[in-house]
Amino acid sequence: MASMDLLAGSRRIYEHLCDEESRFVYEKRVLFSMTQDARHIRELVAHSAQMFAGGGKLISALRNPRPKYLFGVNWCAHVFAQLWKEKFRAVADNDEQKWGSSFDGLPVIGPDDLPAPERPLVFVVVRAAHEEVCRQLYEMGLTEADVVDVSVTWNDISNHQYFGLDSLVHSPHEVFADVGALDGRTTASFLRWSGGQFDHVYCFEPLPKNIETLTQRFADLHEKGKFDVIGKAAGDVMGEHSFSVGGTMVNSMGEGAQATFPVTTLDSELAGKGVTFLTMDIEGAEMAALRGAEHLIREERPKLAISVYHKPEDIFEIPALLLEYHADYKFYLRHYYLWWQDTVLYAI
Repeated sequence: MASMDLLAGSRRIYEHLCDEESRFVYEKRVLFSMTQDARHIRELVAHSAQMFAGGGKLISALRNPRPKYLFGVNWCAHVFAQLWKEKFRAVADNDEQKWGSSFDGLPVIGPDDLPAPERPLVFVVVRAAHEEVCRQLYEMGLTEADVVDVSVTWNDISNHQYFGLDSLVHSPHEVFADVGALDGRTTASFLRWSGGQFDHVYCFEPLPKNIETLTQRFADLHEKGKFDVIGKAAGDVMGEHSFSVGGTMVNSMGEGAQATFPVTTLDSELAGKGVTFLTMDIEGAEMAALRGAEHLIREERPKLAISVYHKPEDIFEIPALLLEYHADYKFYLRHYYLWWQDTVLYAI
């Protein structure tokens, strides 16, 4: 896209953003897309997290002058090291095989090496066993004021994704499409948000293991005729496509493996279904899926909540495409992660 076209397109998108929060998120995402400078994501995270109770506490803790340590050598620690490495002295871990090594430029130490007399702030970044680690730290003499359980914050923020926007109005006859349903977390959030008042749910998910999980998890709704799984990926043409498996698919297949899945269009699957609300997070295939949903969006004008973070160009191209379909869409942007992922564009 030529620079003048990009500028004009960005200005048009900006004019459709309906609040200051959206404009701030858009500015930071555009700057990050153009520069890949993590400073813009750090500013985005610090600002957006404070919209949530747990996020505000986390950012306050990061700004506290006390010495800080991470606990857990894992992906979450990597996130914190990428954004705030200068704030941490080391990473503690229970695995003694890791002691004495380096993780993202931070030394790895054992729990006994945490300097208790200094009253450190310890950020527990393990997910599955976070409660056990917190108890371990309390038994070592630290208090709740000394321990930041990041999982609580992470869950608090992610639980608002897709359904936490005040301007998102619920209808008692929602027909919901969850595109990239994975294990059904977004659908479960929809069911809570709807209060059980909806007409139908369609989940699009190509991975066999996830299809099985979805089928079992929502079997009661299927028996009532209110739930269907479409075991295909969404795109702009029908057929088959080979994917390099990574990210969320690593749970079922090896990193870097190739898998071939059937691909369909949302127009072909959802025509005449009366879709009122559609969410989409499909690892960078959003533009293709939206091109394959042109008729659906033009005719039904559903509420949309679309991921716009996978590719640098998404923040420009996705809202521009939606404005081609409906020039009166109102846009909101929100960020739901402690790193660069999970920025959502709402079109209502």
